[in-house]
Amino acid sequence: MIGNPLIGTGWLFPPSFAKANSGPKMTFNEERIDQSIYVILNTMPGERVMDKFFGSTLGSYSFGMVNQNFLTGIKISISRALKKNEPRIRLSGIKFETASITEGLLSVTLEYTIRESNSIRNMVYPMYVQNA
Repeated sequence: MIGNPLIGTGWLFPPSFAKANSGPKMTFNEERIDQSIYVILNTMPGERVMDKFFGSTLGSYSFGMVNQNFLTGIKISISRALKKNEPRIRLSGIKFETASITEGLLSVTLEYTIRESNSIRNMVYPMYVQNA
């Protein structure tokens, strides 16, 4: 499969190989953007040697009381990280599902538009928190 040159083609994350002598499995088009968002949200600033500002501060929200201030901080963290690190999208909304919060799961739904194709997409990002 040939990927859209404006969206890009890249290694599947986490990296995997079909056969021992083959190259890595690749991602294309919208899947590439979804994986990029996932990597950005799971990388803390400073973890990447070549770009110490890459990533988001979501890791700092693993502990804390889930209330409106907590959720607002998460929204700000996600918005800033994606605006800086993923120019192929325009973030249009962030919603939270707290039904499983007693089990430590906060589901974050990201709504975004791919700038190149103007297609609207969404992604559910599972965030694990310990309600203090």
